[in-house]
Amino acid sequence: MRVRWTRPAVVDLTRICDYTQEHFGAAKARNTALTIYESAAWLKTFPNLGRPGRKPGTREVVIPNLPILIIYRVLDAHVEVARILHGARKWP
Repeated sequence: MRVRWTRPAVVDLTRICDYTQEHFGAAKARNTALTIYESAAWLKTFPNLGRPGRKPGTREVVIPNLPILIIYRVLDAHVEVARILHGARKWP
């Protein structure tokens, strides 16, 4: 199974990394990006990882050691990463 990222998810990741770099430095931003990307990659092997999402048809994975949620959908041929959100952000 493949993992595909939607445009909003890519924008979310970019914004999270920009914020992290501005407030905590480039090394922390790189580590954050890598942690998020690697967590999403687990969905290839474990597409039902996490919990049922708050929005119908979605699932959510909380990233360990980060206040970040990966919101995704399991489709026939792939997993679609829909959003990457801060856990305190109102969703949906």
